[in-house]
Amino acid sequence: IKDVEGYLLVCDLGRRASLDELQVFCKLIMRRHELSNLHSVPITVLLNKCDLQVQQFSEQDAKQYLQLECGTSPQYTRFVQTSAA
Repeated sequence: IKDVEGYLLVCDLGRRASLDELQVFCKLIMRRHELSNLHSVPITVLLNKCDLQVQQFSEQDAKQYLQLECGTSPQYTRFVQTSAA
């Protein structure tokens, strides 16, 4: 987490608990940079398993969750849906 210009985080759309795990990483990033939120930190979130028929949450859910829990900004946070299929 030292001397970086941005972060790449991966989230599993098939597991709601992965949102909570993202929050843990966001808090580590905030602590490392001595920040109270991630408003100006570039972050890309890969939303994996977007091909699943049953998803536990949507991209919009993830955006709202990270904005509320970690103070991310739409200007600096990107979401990309991915699949290994």
